[in-house]
Amino acid sequence: MKFMKYTEALKSSSDCIKKLNAPLRANKAKKRAELKLAEIEEEIASIESELTELAAKDDLEFNKIIDGMNSRDLLARKKDQVAGLIEQLF
Repeated sequence: MKFMKYTEALKSSSDCIKKLNAPLRANKAKKRAELKLAEIEEEIASIESELTELAAKDDLEFNKIIDGMNSRDLLARKKDQVAGLIEQLF
């Protein structure tokens, strides 16, 4: 019986482990992306709530309302991008 060199054995076992773990790593990455999407949705809901409160005040603060709308729109774009990435990558 002939043994392969130790460094080659380590390398081949490492490659096998990477191949076996690839689906697990991909699933983990997908779950992280889905979590990021949920965080963005939560931020959007929070900003929309703040905007509703600002719009209901007697003394309207237009700059704060506009800033909030800009933030909401930016997050909505980011949400669409993350959803697109999830769809394309997984």
